[in-house]
Amino acid sequence: MFEIPDINPFSNYYYPYSTKAGMDFIIEELYEHPSTKKINLNILLPSEQITPGFENKTIDAIGKYSEAWAQDAKHKMARAKYKGTRGLLSAIAALIFLDGAAIWLGTFSNIVLTIISERLIVAAWVLMWYPVDYLTQEFWIYKLERQSYQALKNITVKINPETIHTEENQLLN
Repeated sequence: MFEIPDINPFSNYYYPYSTKAGMDFIIEELYEHPSTKKINLNILLPSEQITPGFENKTIDAIGKYSEAWAQDAKHKMARAKYKGTRGLLSAIAALIFLDGAAIWLGTFSNIVLTIISERLIVAAWVLMWYPVDYLTQEFWIYKLERQSYQALKNITVKINPETIHTEENQLLN
């Protein structure tokens, strides 16, 4: 559930979710379906690995996992907001200064000064890019990540004994 499985494509147990830890696969599914309110997780294990209370332990482990990663996403949101706000203040000051200089240079009829004036306007708006990106894209990405991890709190876990008899199992018996 929490570690990448060591399964190769030749195994009968290899599925699309075999390339990553089970919880990472679930989180990516939640990114695709952010409005998910209820998650039913069915886990198949060999019957000798199922012990009394294992479902509750699994739910507790998922709760700890989701809380830790939701908190991490919350910190990333705060960092993006901080960087965006601080950067935006600097960018607005630069925008005012560079646009003012561009307007002043634009009053001269010299072609070189006109080109410099236009470049200053472009530079002023380029400086706005990263702060706006932090406050919009970065912030919302981490918000979606946090919501996905928080959605795991509504998970229902059912652990069932594995009933699949594959050629691989028969060779081991």
